[in-house]
Parts: sequence; structure tokens; C-alpha cells
Amino acid sequence: MLRNVKSIYTYSQDYEIPTTDICLIALNTWGAKSPLQFFRIRSYFSPKLTNKTFYLMICLNTTHTPFYLANSKVHLNGEVIGNLKKMENDVAELCYFRKKKRVLVLNTNERSNCIGKCKFCGTRYQTPRAHRKILKFEELLNWFEEIETFAKVKFSELEEICLNTGLFKNEKELVEHLIAIHNAATLLNFSGEIKYIGAQLKSEQSLKKISAIIPKFSYYFTLETLKQDKFLDKRKSFSPFHIEKIIKFFHRLQKYNFEISLLYILGLDPLSNVSYAFQKFKKLLTRFPVINLFQVYHPSHEVLRCSEARKLDYFLKARKIFEEIFEDTNLRPRLWENYRGLWYTRFKGEKIGGQYLQTFIRGY
Repeated sequence: MLRNVKSIYTYSQDYEIPTTDICLIALNTWGAKSPLQFFRIRSYFSPKLTNKTFYLMICLNTTHTPFYLANSKVHLNGEVIGNLKKMENDVAELCYFRKKKRVLVLNTNERSNCIGKCKFCGTRYQTPRAHRKILKFEELLNWFEEIETFAKVKFSELEEICLNTGLFKNEKELVEHLIAIHNAATLLNFSGEIKYIGAQLKSEQSLKKISAIIPKFSYYFTLETLKQDKFLDKRKSFSPFHIEKIIKFFHRLQKYNFEISLLYILGLDPLSNVSYAFQKFKKLLTRFPVINLFQVYHPSHEVLRCSEARKLDYFLKARKIFEEIFEDTNLRPRLWENYRGLWYTRFKGEKIGGQYLQTFIRGY
């Protein structure tokens, strides 16, 4: 773990990773101590190590950390390392915008009321801004029209609508909702991509239906952990057979006109297992995976952390592993997709990000 600003430079030299990235990886992973009574805050963050600004969502007072947050400044063992702007409690939103209002993210099935029991999930600790389910076509169309008016955005100008929400009662309900989103948005002249982040879309019948109705569709499969179930039952550990089942599913997805990626939480599995699995996944993905750093939303989550991931070296070594795996592909992290990733300025020496760094604009 970082001790002071000097140690950031030491890690940077040892791993050949930019100092800004080292700082952001550590801050995202261990959060900060603070007098604020929130589990997690979100804010724009301007590190002193660079002239760029990033958007962070970090946990507060949930695990041991060298960072301290006070008076809109982030301290590392007494040294100010950056400033925060537009800081607020990380409540569960019905929707919000990424990529400078080019991407709309929907939470129409309220993740805070999700029926799942994934032990590492933090949304159960979030306060929803509004208790409201918006699932049916008519409800969505009315709401989308409200968004256009109050958020001052045209659906015709959106590049993507992303569904990232709680588990549905069944697959049929999910499929109906995805199609309702597409139909309602199309009436407002939306012609972009519909993205689904989840793992409930599995049957051949459902995949065929989505492919036939939604012309631009991306499936970000939520793998999250390499263990055999995301409830993290200690009796169910890593299994190559489990990975092979996922690979077979990805082969099925390749029959359709989908963009394919996955969402994975780094910090729950040993690096040897991470390397094994992603070597296998590499040729089946059409987009770089979203690698989320494990965050301790609640003090009870700390026990879920892989023993290796108690040290910063784990995450820096993981970054090197992913870079080596994907170096010979054209797949690179899309920074605007991830608020707590492994990359912020460079990917194995390549500049990444362009004009689209992490941005967050509350929806309606």
C-alpha cells in the first residue's frame, strides 16, 4: 500500500506505469477516511500529478487506507495529492449520462432492490433517488420524452443506451424490457446501440429474438468472479470447467450480430486464475473487458478480497497481465465505460482516452 507521494514514484518506476494511474488505482481500491457519513461518494478528481480531471466513485471509512478526504482535498498520509469538485453521495440513480451525454445508462429495474444475493455487490447500501420501476413500453416512452425535455438531450444524438440494472424475475421479462427500450427510443429517432450489462440473457430463443429486433446490440456478460458462483460460496472455488462453460456460451453469442465483452471485478481471484481465464476469453471478445477494481462498500466485504489483493502490487501485476494478453489485438480500454479501472492515461505505453475521459451527468 502507498505510504507517501514518494512511494507513488517508486511504484511507477518499478512497474513502468504512469504515476497518475498508480494514484488512481490505489485510491479507487482502498477509498479514503473521511468525516462524511456516506458509504461511497462520487466526484471529479484533479490529481496534482497531472492536468487532467477524472471522475471517481470511492468508498469511505470501510477499510484500512492511507488516504484521507477533507475540505474537498485528498491527502495521502498528510500530503495533498489532488482536489475534488462536485462531490456528492453516490445514490442509486434511475439514469445518468456518460461520455459527455452521448451515452444514457438506465437503472429501470432499481439495482438497489435487486433480488440477487451477490456478496460483493454494493448497491444494496445505496439510497435510491426515486423508488420507481419503468419497465413497460408506454412508461418508457413517456419517461424518455421527459428526459429529452429536462436533461436537454435528443435521443437522435445518443450513441448508446445501456441497461445496467437489477436482476429481473425471469429472462422473458428482461427480453420484453430490452425490446420496449428499443421500440420507445426508436420512436424518438434513436439509431444507436443498445447495451446490456448482465448475465440473464442465455436461451437460444431469447438471443434470436434480440438479434432479429435490435439491429445494434452489445452484450457485456457479468462474470465478476472466476469462482463457480457469484455468491462466493467458499465450497465453490475456481474451476477450469466453469471457464469452459462460459467459453461455450461466448461461442454461441458469436452466431449473432452482437458486440461481445464482459465485466469482471479484479481483487476476488488469484492472478494465476485471472491470467488463465482471460487467455481463453481473448479471441471471443469484440471489445476490451470492463475490469472493475474491487471496492469495499461495507466493512464486511474486506474478507471477500483475495489474499494477494491486499497489496497494491497485485493490481499493478494484473495490469501487466492484461496488457500482455491484449497487446496483439486492437482491443483497448474505453475509459468512459469505467469509473474504477486499471487504466487512466496509458495502455502499455500507448496514450488512451482521447477527449472522452470519465464523465458523469445525472439524468432525470
